[in-house]
Amino acid sequence: MTSFEEAFGPDVELARRIIGDPYKAPEQVQQAQEFLDTLKVDGSALLVLDIRESVYVKSFDDHNVNWSGDPLVNHLFLKGVQQHCNDVLNVRGHLFLNEVYDMLRLERSSQGAVVGWVKNNPEGDGFVSFGEMNQNDNAIRLEFNVDGVILENLPRD
Repeated sequence: MTSFEEAFGPDVELARRIIGDPYKAPEQVQQAQEFLDTLKVDGSALLVLDIRESVYVKSFDDHNVNWSGDPLVNHLFLKGVQQHCNDVLNVRGHLFLNEVYDMLRLERSSQGAVVGWVKNNPEGDGFVSFGEMNQNDNAIRLEFNVDGVILENLPRD
């Protein structure tokens, strides 16, 4: 257990969501602890909804080479890629988020190099989802349900 985990105890995941990586911003740990303490009533943590935009949200829009003016074509394309991603996950056992971005012709991210999906992960959903995929004007919001960092779950050579 790290000192960060010791400092926040059962609130460690909430603390990570609020301040991010504690090793990149150690000076914020004390501020976050004080903030979390204000969220407690009788020593119990209150339920706090995190309304920040997920880092795993991308927009599929008219700037993408795969975009069509026909909403049905966009929906079928995204459903087809999503199914292909699930096929890869089931056959290979893992899939990185950047691989999905490549299939969709979206820009890669630093997080996408380490997060993704692992087959039969008890902490994950067990499948790849792009979220609701409702078309709004000239864009479709994609929210990927990654399992989290998957490097430690990959087979070792």
